[in-house]
Amino acid sequence: SNYTQAEHFSIGAMPYIAYEWEHLHIGIDDIAYEFFDNRQLALTASLEPRWSFADTETSTIFEGITRNDALDFGAMAHYKIAQGLVSSWYLDGTLLQDISGVHKGQEAELKIGFSREFAKIEIDLGGGANYTSQKLSQYLYGVDPQEATITGLNAFSSAAVYTPFIDLTMQMQLWGPTLLVINASSEYYNSGIQQSPFIDKALQTQWLVGVVV
Repeated sequence: SNYTQAEHFSIGAMPYIAYEWEHLHIGIDDIAYEFFDNRQLALTASLEPRWSFADTETSTIFEGITRNDALDFGAMAHYKIAQGLVSSWYLDGTLLQDISGVHKGQEAELKIGFSREFAKIEIDLGGGANYTSQKLSQYLYGVDPQEATITGLNAFSSAAVYTPFIDLTMQMQLWGPTLLVINASSEYYNSGIQQSPFIDKALQTQWLVGVVV
């Protein structure tokens, strides 16, 4: 976790259940519908919950901090720049808007990536930047004067934030439709966000390992 006083290294496990149809995805992360696909450009609309991060079990710094769960409406585009027999270059774009009235902010992300298949292994490497508006950044990183009085933290007013990132995903077929998925990702918080009392390190790296059946 990138939050102050949170454990910097932890191991946990949880089930992930989702339903997939030809164009519809329903899971705990989002409900998404692909409404256009011409094999080069795919467009998707989604509803995505933004779960509250202010969990006192994650870090004691959140005692006295309240963040409600939010709901975002999103639009995503996936464009294949170049397609080969076993590899491809692609460009992904995402726009999210809060429709719950919780933070009233926006988020945008642009990513360029490369994927290649090696027998039963597929590797995807990508990088880009994420933008969060001032209102969403305040929801994520800010501490208003009232919260500062309650918690003793320094008040912090966040500006809009651009966060560069890089990620690597490997999928390996184990047997039948069962896949082993390994993901590693890193993102860098700029100097402005580093002043938030919620943040204790500029570079956050995360590893995920899962089995898809």
